[in-house]
Amino acid sequence: MPDPQGGEIVYVGGTLLDLNRYELYYQFDFTAKYEITEEDTRQAEDVNALPDLSLLSIDVDYIDPGTGPDGDIEHHLEMRFPQN
Repeated sequence: MPDPQGGEIVYVGGTLLDLNRYELYYQFDFTAKYEITEEDTRQAEDVNALPDLSLLSIDVDYIDPGTGPDGDIEHHLEMRFPQN
């Protein structure tokens, strides 16, 4: 069932992108009155479900000067962020 607030999708034209002996690439162009925003994406749902960032942990493995990367962590840094 279509979304009643979805509006109509209108064909506005197309473009021939490429043509050879075996294939034809054609782009169909459509418009809709509905704008997809970040809040409409799965990524926004995933990010909103994450807990607040409370700790940033960084490990440094020197390449130059040194013989790395050798897997030995020469420096470790932790930054804690206040919680709201």
